[in-house]
Amino acid sequence: MSRTIIGSPLHTSILVQVAKSQLNTALENLRSLQNAQSQSFQRITADEQISAILEVSIVRNQIDPRLFDVNIKAATKGLKNITTAFRISTI
Repeated sequence: MSRTIIGSPLHTSILVQVAKSQLNTALENLRSLQNAQSQSFQRITADEQISAILEVSIVRNQIDPRLFDVNIKAATKGLKNITTAFRISTI
């Protein structure tokens, strides 16, 4: 089985699913660290703390399939919606 996977390109949906899972794990870790930071009496405002991950979107670039555009939407504990976007290269 591993011979058929190694060196073969993975389908876009599989790559996106794995990337979303990893990003969600990283964002949940960040939320956990922020909670620990606020409980240890370090200064962190409600607008700096993530209360919910609203959406993680990953889209493969149609022109260059090595590139993926990532958009993350979240809500803060200060009741503000925040968005960040970046591009990832697979090489």
